[in-house]
This record gives sequence, C-alpha cells and structure tokens, in this order.
Amino acid sequence: MKDLFTSPESQVYVKDLRKVMVYKDGRKCLYPKNYDEIVGSWKIIEKKDSNGKLVKDEEGNPEYQLAYSGYKFDLALVKKVDNRSYFTIGFLVSKDRREVNDYREFYKPFKFKKKNLEKHLPVFEIQEKEGKLELTNSSLLAKKGCSINDKTGEVDEKDRDEKGRNRELLYISDYKKLSTSFFEIRDQNGNLELDKSLISVPIVFAVGLAKICAKLLTFIPMKLGEHLISRQSPIAKFFGYLLFTPAMAVKNLVNMGATVLKAPILLFVADKKKYGDAYWTMWKHQLKECLQETKDDYSVVKEGKRSEPEKKDYLDRDTIYGTWKELDAMRPGIETDLEKALNRSSESTNKSRDQSSEEEKSQNASNERNENIAGEKKNSTPYTDREKRRQDSQPDMSAPSRP
Repeated sequence: MKDLFTSPESQVYVKDLRKVMVYKDGRKCLYPKNYDEIVGSWKIIEKKDSNGKLVKDEEGNPEYQLAYSGYKFDLALVKKVDNRSYFTIGFLVSKDRREVNDYREFYKPFKFKKKNLEKHLPVFEIQEKEGKLELTNSSLLAKKGCSINDKTGEVDEKDRDEKGRNRELLYISDYKKLSTSFFEIRDQNGNLELDKSLISVPIVFAVGLAKICAKLLTFIPMKLGEHLISRQSPIAKFFGYLLFTPAMAVKNLVNMGATVLKAPILLFVADKKKYGDAYWTMWKHQLKECLQETKDDYSVVKEGKRSEPEKKDYLDRDTIYGTWKELDAMRPGIETDLEKALNRSSESTNKSRDQSSEEEKSQNASNERNENIAGEKKNSTPYTDREKRRQDSQPDMSAPSRP
C-alpha cells in the first residue's frame, strides 16, 4: 500500500537542466556584444601595485586586469572551473559604483548600456595555455556548413564561429537527481513569483487529486486482476483480464491527462533567460514516467507478468558551463559518456554477481562432498562394530590350558 499515495512529484535523474549563471548579487552573466573583438585584441595581465609587486586577493590568489590600448580594467572572479575561469569587471560589482554617477568608461567598451547593468554583467572566459592566461572563444561553435571534428571533439580552428558568443548568456547545466515540482513558480534566483504560482497551484492540486482518486479506484481491481492473471486456470485468467484491463486503462489515461494538463504552466516559464529550462525538463521527465508506467502495466496484459524495470543509476556529473548553443553541442558526447559509465557499472555488478554465484556453487559442492564422506563413515560403523564383537567372542587359542 505504500505506493498508493506516492507523490507524482518525485526525484528523477534529470539530464541537462539549465539555468543562467549569476554573480553573487544575482545579476546574470552575459558575454559582451563585441566579445569576438575583445578576444582578438585585448590581453590579460597580472595586476601590480605602484612598486611593481603582484597584487593578491584575500585568499592569496593573484588578481588580473583586462588591458587594451592603455586602458586597464580590474577583473573580479565569477567562477573557476578546472583550467578555465570566468571574470567580470571589478568596478561594476564594487561599492564604489554606487558613489559615481557617470562610469560609462567601465561598460561602453563592452557595448553595454547603463540600464543593462541592472540585471546583467559582462563576462569573459579565460584559460591557461602554456603558462599564460588568454581570453578564449568557443571551440564548440562552428561556422555554417562546418561541424565538430570527431577525433578531437572540437571544431577545427579555421571553422570556428568567432562571433558565436556575442551577446549570449552564460548557462550552467546539471546532470543529477532532482525533485520535480510545479507547486510554485520561482525564477533562477529563487524568487517566488506569486501571481504565476496562484495559477499553477490550483492546476497542480487538481491534477494531483485526480491521480490520487484514480489510484484509489483502480488499486484493488488491478492488484486482484494481476494476481488472477498469474494463475494457471483459464477461468481465473479471464476474470483477471476483466478486472485488470479497464482499471489499467482508466489509471493511465488519468495519469497521462493530468501530466498533459500541466503543460499550460510551461507558457508562464517559457522565457529561458529568466527560468532556464528547469520546468520544461521536469515536465518531460514526468511525461516519460507516465509512459514507462503504461508500458509496465501493458506487459501484464501481453505477457501475464510485469517486465523487470530498467533501472539506470546514472552518475552525477560536475556542473558544466557554456552558452545555450555550446551546451547543445556538448550534450551528445555527455550522454554517450553517461551510457558508457552505466554499462561499465552494470558489467562490474554482473561480474561480482557471477563470482558470488560460482563461490556459492563451489561451497555447496564442498558441503555435499563432506556430507557424503560423513555418510560413508556412518554406514561403515556397524560393520566394524560387528567384526570387533565377533573377534571378542572367539576363545583365545594362545592362552595356556589348565591341566
């Protein structure tokens, strides 16, 4: 009975759940409109004080500057990922900005407007190459008619779309288990949107209630029908199908319909810049769960028993970063790696299971041999005892006789 009231909003492994990368103050990271020009002309240098000494932050890491034609802009770290780092302009995230009315020299070179800075910050990707820090463009975005090199997993340098990052938001993508829920609408900063939530809550409550009612009404007929179908008697099977089939149809139609009725909520969260694709990804996974449940129920009708559920324990991956198009380009390779890791894990599990089975067989064989030996010894004991008694009953011929 424990799964009778199981919440339809459950934990599932979600692939490629995207949201916009934000700075500490909640502003979104956006590549400059002229990012390709910045990569080609600007340089990254280490920051030095008036005495020529390197300047370091509170954690002891060196600070950097973005330099071009005599201009130098202090950089603030947004995120460090392996050999890559994402930076923004330090002044734009400092308290000094609020005390200055005109600071256009800190955003004009990056084709930003002052009103853009209310919600966005310019972001730059920097990689370490041969001991030097360099501004980098995407190695995954190809010009029209070109594609990724299968051997390197990247686009050849001559075929790269250098303008592919211009004016594009930077996203983070997760591959891991997450709870799916439509009960409240929140933006990517975690802010509750009350007006949209007031619409989504009644929808989710109504469809959730419908699913619970469908489970209550069909639970006993389906369980009893499944039991009768598994019996050998043709009459029992007939009544089993009579109970199970209509109940199965009602339950799955309600589940599917309830999931489809959540689709209008997706219209409220269609702005990927504000919501990423969190709700869309969650809805797809819920729909997939409904289809899988229908398939499992149908196997009872077709084969007389439920098919073994295909359990896929994918490994959680480290968060990945990129523009929307870059994440699209990376996804096939990531999914291939996930499947390979899953297959290796399955092979390892099967191998250990086979080893355990062989050890168990060997142990059983050994026990059986020991039992046989013990049985033989037991059977030979009466004969030995009889022989000993017979010898004891015979007169000792070597003893001296009395005169």
